[in-house]
Amino acid sequence: MLEEYIYGNLKEINEELEKIDEQYNKNKSEQDILKMEIRKIQEESDIDFEIFSPRNSGNVYKNKVSTMSEKLRLIKIENDKLDEKKIVYSDKKKLFEALKEDYEKLKK
Repeated sequence: MLEEYIYGNLKEINEELEKIDEQYNKNKSEQDILKMEIRKIQEESDIDFEIFSPRNSGNVYKNKVSTMSEKLRLIKIENDKLDEKKIVYSDKKKLFEALKEDYEKLKK
């Protein structure tokens, strides 16, 4: 019964840590894409600014960059929460691994 409890919790903790890592990697990819798009828009806006009406293109680019910057900010907040969650689960994992080790010693 105790063995099931320890191993069950370790399994759940490992699964949760994997989910956190997957979400973090997904967020990293999304951040990279957004940063590239922002850079591209900024480069295009310099070219288009000279060719087209600065009033029209300027507002469009500002809005796009603003929206993307907001998405980046939200991803950063989510990553901070994921970091906190990962610390909690890592601490739990250490605890249950120590319990497992003690349990294995008692079994012998």
